[in-house]
Amino acid sequence: MPNKKTKKVTKSKKKTGKKSDKKNQEKIKLVLDTSIFVNPEIRKDFGKTPRDALENFVSLIKDIDWIQAYMAPSAWDELLTFIEETSPITEIKIIKRAPRIHESVVPLSLIYDFIDEMRSRINKGLRIVEKGVRSESSAENIRKFRNEYREALRHGIIDSIADLDTLILAREIDGIIVTMDEGLIKWAKKLGVPYVDARKLKQLLELLGE
Repeated sequence: MPNKKTKKVTKSKKKTGKKSDKKNQEKIKLVLDTSIFVNPEIRKDFGKTPRDALENFVSLIKDIDWIQAYMAPSAWDELLTFIEETSPITEIKIIKRAPRIHESVVPLSLIYDFIDEMRSRINKGLRIVEKGVRSESSAENIRKFRNEYREALRHGIIDSIADLDTLILAREIDGIIVTMDEGLIKWAKKLGVPYVDARKLKQLLELLGE
């Protein structure tokens, strides 16, 4: 029958084991899209302004050692156009890392898909322009056709360097993209990059932090 000293040693080993498990836990790498802090639909879960949203996001992850938050520098610079200054803890907790674009390998089939899709979108855009030219010239019509043209060419496609950097970075570091941008999600699926709907981010962080 074990004595009291043996029991104490056993308990001590168990506690050490738990700490060791947390240390060795695999990191979850979140690659953030600027829409989390800029888009009002998502931002409202974290704060009223882009700065409040960013700081509150950081306060949720700062004590969870096994969650890392990344942003591509191009995405970070885009975010800073909405935020005057950030706190030191935010500068530390948001890891700014550029993808190694000269070393990245993308399947040629995706390039073919992209060119084919752009050709289709341009043709659709031209038809909208033709329809607009034949229509009555008024402020309302101009606004209507401009919106249709923008929708035809930009909706559901990667249309910025920040989006492309976010996608390639996530693929490079085995990260999870956090976004609600349809273009990013579409191309993440094509490249096999995991993603999370940004609208569920706060709920997920609260569950992970428990």
